[in-house]
Amino acid sequence: MEEPREYLDPAYQDLMAALQQSRRRLADLATARKRFEHRLGQLHNAKDSAAAQLERARAAGDVEQADAHSGALMGFQAQIDAVDAEWRASVALEGPAKREAARLEALAEEHRHG
Repeated sequence: MEEPREYLDPAYQDLMAALQQSRRRLADLATARKRFEHRLGQLHNAKDSAAAQLERARAAGDVEQADAHSGALMGFQAQIDAVDAEWRASVALEGPAKREAARLEALAEEHRHG
């Protein structure tokens, strides 16, 4: 008859591999979230700049430039909306990934001490 330890070691190794994969997934999600946040910051700055240029063009009575900056504002807002949706999706995935990593960590602790 095989010893129980022979069964635990492969099970523990599988658990550690799953935990490592879970941690990588969580790190990938956090990295993606940070990239989205950085991109959103860039887009908001560009939108603010376009809004300021629009106001200057309107104040100067330059309709052509005002129209161009108005179009740029709409384009930046569309990009912001798209990146924001991706950011929200990424954030929504982080919670379950954190819980899964914590669950696997707890199981690993049980294997180590139990």
